Formats: sequence, C-alpha cells, structure tokens
Amino acid sequence: MANQYSTEFNYLFDLIQHRVNKAINQNYNETEPPMPAYSKWNKNLSSFITNNGLDKNSALLLLIALAPYVHPHLFDDATGDLLSNNNFPKIGGTHGKNFRGVLPTGETAVLIIGGDNPKKRSDVQRLFQADHMFADKKILWLET
Repeated sequence: MANQYSTEFNYLFDLIQHRVNKAINQNYNETEPPMPAYSKWNKNLSSFITNNGLDKNSALLLLIALAPYVHPHLFDDATGDLLSNNNFPKIGGTHGKNFRGVLPTGETAVLIIGGDNPKKRSDVQRLFQADHMFADKKILWLET
C-alpha cells in the first residue's frame, strides 16, 4: 500500500511499519528502511531541507509533521493492519476536533525517528527545543 505515496512519504510509511513491527513482534529482525536521497523527494521539500541545512532527523520530523496535511490517512494506513488487535500507546498521536486521522505528537516523532535507541530518542527530543531552527522560525513546535 505504501506505493500510493510520493518517494519521501513511502519512506515514512515503511519506517512507521518497521518501528511498529519491531515494537510488537519480538522475532522481527528486518533492517530499517534506508532514507532515499533528498534529490528523489518533492522538489520544494528537498530544496527547503537543503537550503536550511537540515539533518536526517530534522527532515524526518518535518515529514511526520506534514503527513496529516499531505496524506491524511498515512498513519492509519501504515499502522491499521499492525495495530488492529494490539494496544500500542507508544506510537502516540491524537485526533483533532475536525480531523478523523492520526495527528502525530512528540511521542510519535520520538518513536518513529528514534525507535528503541535511547541516544536517538534523546536526539529527537532536542529537535523540539527553543533554539532549534524549527522553533526559532516558527515552523514546528509542541503544543501542551
């Protein structure tokens, strides 16, 4: 089902499935999908990432934040079959007042980007600090 999205969102879809599979299945040993080169991403998004010197984690956080607006059902599509019989609060996410899909939270981003690696998870949390370009330019922030 991931092939219905653009290159960068297919990657996000695959990464979400990878993280959820790894968290709910002890025997899951697949390797993390490789991030496609920015040159294969949407031109405007690729330019924004390159022009602002975003690292891989920042680029992925941007994808996570954009997903509900570009592909409203991506999170539901990526997790639907995997979570239908599982209670999995680790993925986070919330539902908006006027939106039926999943709206990713900071917890969602930490799981998708950092997985179960404490160092990576800590690195993701730094992306939400006030001195990061996202907060400084009012691009991305966490709400209470």
